[in-house]
Parts: sequence; C-alpha cells; structure tokens
Amino acid sequence: MLTIGAICRACESDKLSVFLNLGSVPIVNNFALTNSSSKRFPLKLLICKSCWMAQTEDILSKKQIFNYDYPYFSSQSASFVEHAKIYSKYIINKLNLSGDAFVVEVASNDGYLLKNFIDNSIPCLGIEPTESTAIAAKKNNIPTINKFFDKKLAVQLVEEYGKADLIVANNVLAHVPNINDFIYGLSYLLNSNGTITIEFPDLQNFMSGVLFDSAYHEHFSYLSLTSLIPVLNRHGLAIYEVEKISTHGGGYRIFLSKTGEKEITQSVEKVLFSEIDSGLNSIEIYQEFQSKVDTIAVKFKFMVGKLCDQGHKVSGYGAAAKAVILLNYCNMQSGYIENVFDSTPAKIGKLLPGTSLQVTDESLIPKFHENIFIVFPWNHYSEMRKKLLSYGVPAQNIIDWRHYDFLQ
Repeated sequence: MLTIGAICRACESDKLSVFLNLGSVPIVNNFALTNSSSKRFPLKLLICKSCWMAQTEDILSKKQIFNYDYPYFSSQSASFVEHAKIYSKYIINKLNLSGDAFVVEVASNDGYLLKNFIDNSIPCLGIEPTESTAIAAKKNNIPTINKFFDKKLAVQLVEEYGKADLIVANNVLAHVPNINDFIYGLSYLLNSNGTITIEFPDLQNFMSGVLFDSAYHEHFSYLSLTSLIPVLNRHGLAIYEVEKISTHGGGYRIFLSKTGEKEITQSVEKVLFSEIDSGLNSIEIYQEFQSKVDTIAVKFKFMVGKLCDQGHKVSGYGAAAKAVILLNYCNMQSGYIENVFDSTPAKIGKLLPGTSLQVTDESLIPKFHENIFIVFPWNHYSEMRKKLLSYGVPAQNIIDWRHYDFLQ
C-alpha cells in the first residue's frame, strides 16, 4: 500500500509502501513513574521502491526521543564494553594510529569506547546528544561535546580541531532522521586519507529473522548496503570493506573512505550479491512480512499464557526496547508477566513504557528464582543467562524467547 505524502529520507522518492504496522506504541526509552506520561505514537515501517531504504514513517523528532532522561548507558553491558575494547585494539593496529592521529566518535554515549583510545594516548573527541550520558563521559575525563551531529557541527569541528583520521559511528546511522545531512557531515569531517567505520544491524537479518521487536521510533532507518551506497556516493564516500559482526543480533561494520582513495575489497560485492539473492530489492518479501510478525506475536502470547495456566509465575529480564515493543504489540501490558528485572539505575523503580510492570533491581532476582524468566534482549542472551544462573535461577527456567520451541 503506497503511503500518500511520504517522502524517502534517503532519495526523496514518493514511492513508499507500508510493510509493517505495529499500531500505536510508546517511545521505548520513555521510562516514568506512572503510565500517564507514556504517550503512544503510530509506528509503521515503509520501504522505498526506488532505493530500497526501509524506514519509519516520520512521526517524532530526534529531540522527543533522545532527551535528557534517555536511559541507555553502553557501559552497563559487559559484552558491549568488551566489543569496544576488541574493536579499538583492532582498528588502532589496522590503521596504524598513534599519538598524532585524531579520532572522533559520533554518538559516543558514556565514553565506553573512546576510553580505549585515551588509554593508548590517541587524541579523541566524543559527540553525544543525550545530556545524561554526555555528563557521565565527562566525569570519566572523556572529551565530549553535548550536541547532535550534523553538517553544521562538522564545519565547526574542523575549524576548531581539524579533520579526523578515524570517525567511529556505531549504532547511530539508523537513528538519524536526516541521513543526507549526517553523511555530508561525516564526509566533511574526514581527512582525505582517513577512514570511517560504521556499525549497524542490517536489513537482511531483520527481514529473515522477522525481528519486529527491533523496530522502534528511534530507528529511523533499517539499513542495507544496497540502499546505503547511493547515499554515500552522493556525498563523496565509498564503502571499501565490510565485516560481519554479532552485536544487536547480527549486522555489519563498514569501512568508508573518500571516493577513490582506497581499493574496494571483494567483501563489498559479496554482501551486495547476498542482499540481491535474499530479495531486498524486490517487493515480494516486504508484502509477506506483516503476516509473519502476527503469527509470531500470537504464538508468543499463547506460550506465556500456557505457562501461567500451568501455575508458573513469569518474570522478564532486561527492560530493553525489545521488551517494550513485544509486550505492547502483543497487548500484554499486564496480567501475564509478574515483573521485569534490570540493572540500569535510570530504569529501576519506573514502569516499562506502555505497561504496568515496574522495573525491579536485578539484585532481588534470588527471591524469585523459581519463576520462569523470559530474556527480552535476545541479542544479549548468553551474557544474561550467565547472570540469571549466578542468581540461582535453574537453567530450565530461562527462556530465550526468540529461540524457544514455540517458534519452530
């Protein structure tokens, strides 16, 4: 179904069709003490039939989503901290970075990644729009500017600091409403022989895995190389290498340079062929996506209801965005799950958006160890399973809902 009046944020085409409608759901990180402040907004995913960029329908502004109380702190995840440490060592060696280099990270959060460059005496700067996480970074002596990154800021940065030898933009490109402005800024900030690395969950994995619980308002775009390359080329950038990564359930790390500066490896062509083979540039797979989502939602609700009917008490673990989307779309705001546990201080004591479930400190899990625990952020399942086991929860009581038997 074509969407009248919608314009593609990548190529400005008006050939957009809805392929997923999740109804009205709250902003996933809008944790509050009462549900009276948990407003709901339509959440639809569109596909552009001109450039094949998947994207949300424009409803909310970035300032509505990434406000002062934004509660996501990367340092809270041990796996993310380790991922950043491994990446930093790898990229320093790969690019031969030293004390005369300059590294900029866009969406630097609480400084969990840049601290590795500081430890190696490499000058760096973080750009972080959310005040709470920027404050946390500064407390840890990570140089940080509390602003949204765009081409205007890129010009200011070049005037004050000079061009960057490495720009890191992990899990941010999908969060940008004006993707052309953002990429222009990256290109302007980059040295002529510099590198940009960008990590993102990829559309091919989203579609094949039916990862609808990864769709939320702050994800403005759902990215593929097929849709990204024209946008990057428009602003003088080229992808010269691609690596598969496991974070966020599977995605890519792409390496960018100024067009013509670096030899393009076969890894780029390999991913492009894979995307074509999976049908990302044809409408058929998008037309059947909604029915797949609805089937999974029904089965999940039935599974939880059956556990309750059998006399089990059910708890959730991980007050993540995925939990908000899953429970709200399945209309399970109350009555099925007893509580949701988490370790993030900014979430504890508040309600999971759109539900009556209060987020409880995970230190209290031992009191509920006989409950069935559903791990909502399935991309962190291994890490979270280990923690639940350490709290005395039996292995058979821990469910990774994405890989549970009901989905088979």
